[in-house]
Amino acid sequence: MFLGIFTGIEVLFFMLGVLTTLSVGGLIWLKMNHPVRMNSLSVLGIGLVTIIAAIAWCVSSVLEGEPQAGSMGLMVIFLPGLVITTLGGRLAFQQMK
Repeated sequence: MFLGIFTGIEVLFFMLGVLTTLSVGGLIWLKMNHPVRMNSLSVLGIGLVTIIAAIAWCVSSVLEGEPQAGSMGLMVIFLPGLVITTLGGRLAFQQMK
């Protein structure tokens, strides 16, 4: 396998690209196949972007040798993103019924 030649930050950016593509694709699929309004999709999208930013912050902090900054970033960035994503998901799933 060729993963031995990549550094941690290159693998991070690849995984962030995969996560972003899957998130955007999921939001587009949700809009195309279900009667969901744009406001709930925007809340869901903001939450997903916040979670992806928290993952990027955490992994890059750990790779730079600052694990405490990574864990604090998870608490400060990831948890509000999780709450926002949960609220957006609940709004979207209520509209799908």
